[in-house]
Amino acid sequence: MATILVVDDDPDFLEFTRIVLESRGHGVLTATDGETGLALARAARPDLAILDILISYSLTGLSLLQEMRADPTIASMPVLVVTSIARSKAVESLIPDFQAFASVILAKPLDPNELLAHVEASLAKRGQGWLSQSQSTTV
Repeated sequence: MATILVVDDDPDFLEFTRIVLESRGHGVLTATDGETGLALARAARPDLAILDILISYSLTGLSLLQEMRADPTIASMPVLVVTSIARSKAVESLIPDFQAFASVILAKPLDPNELLAHVEASLAKRGQGWLSQSQSTTV
């Protein structure tokens, strides 16, 4: 199965996501900050990344995603962005930037089946590179 990188500063979300993904046979790498997430992405070159929009460290979710897209060795990796603010007014100023770089934007809390469906769909499209803004969706 696939190797998936999950970057989130919430240990409960990391554990939930790890359990859900491993139940389908995926290998899971986790990071609690952007710097570690970027290092893992570059070293392990996972098949997919799941990234929190509001990482509370020096390398924010947007900065991490921009760094990943600027690195030719990992630029084509599909990325699912997750956030607890997806349905709030505050996200409107952030989401356009993320949609330019992310495959899908998902609202927390996540339903395990919804997460798995988006993971499988993104993995199926991974040979096509990451999706453009016109193909990106917010759920």
